[in-house]
Amino acid sequence: MNINVILPIFCSGALLAACATGPSGDLPPPPPVEPVASLDAPLTCKNETIEIYYMSGGVELDVVGDALLDKVAEQVDQCTVSKIEIDAHSDSSGPTDLNLDIARQRGERIRDGLENRLAGSPVRIDVTAFGEVTAIEDDGDIVPMNRRVDIRIFSSDAGPTS
Repeated sequence: MNINVILPIFCSGALLAACATGPSGDLPPPPPVEPVASLDAPLTCKNETIEIYYMSGGVELDVVGDALLDKVAEQVDQCTVSKIEIDAHSDSSGPTDLNLDIARQRGERIRDGLENRLAGSPVRIDVTAFGEVTAIEDDGDIVPMNRRVDIRIFSSDAGPTS
């Protein structure tokens, strides 16, 4: 089964042009969306970043996010992974302290989910909560796709061990 993460397209900032109406007032067809990560892609045992996206204010993983954590655990199990860094972000739609707390909760839940899957593994997992630091463009628009956690996997293998 091939499951890909599909990202919604939001009409704001630089993406506004993609959401403009055509001459007849009808919306043009949406552009094709590139998958962020394929759950059935073969392990590469290379440094990799996996992004998990959230709804506004959300901290719970959906089914796809949970499956991506399984994929990370599989990579740790089959490759030599030295560390995992979790960078947690939020948008800027609320108070700064709340956004930082939401980002922290997202990062900690990802860490906890990985630690449960990797029980006994010596891999180090670090969490950094950025909150809304990167969520506002120069023109002041909110960046909705900033509601994410980046899981950065540092591997020194050339291929899977099994």
